Amino acid sequence: MSEAAIMGMLAPRATCAQPACQHERQWVRWPAKLIDRKTVGIFGIGAIAEVLAPRCKALGMTVVGFSSPLAVPVSTACYARADLFAQRGELDYLVLLCPMRKTRGI
Repeated sequence: MSEAAIMGMLAPRATCAQPACQHERQWVRWPAKLIDRKTVGIFGIGAIAEVLAPRCKALGMTVVGFSSPLAVPVSTACYARADLFAQRGELDYLVLLCPMRKTRGI
């Protein structure tokens, strides 16, 4: 799961258009995405986040956690889940690592 999250951050947004372009023989170039110095928010700190956070840090990213309890060693900063909307403007990426029932009503 952590590799899939990183892949999603690295992939250009036009990746879904590539098969159609290939079919039409249009070879379009998309700019590379850099994630160095970007901020990723991880909503739901658990086993996957413990693997994802160090990998993001190794790529030069700032990691912010949203979880409860707040004492989490994998992130640069950690906020309560209710603070997600207040902090969303600071995030370049948001990774949701929680069951869907935890995200309802937020």
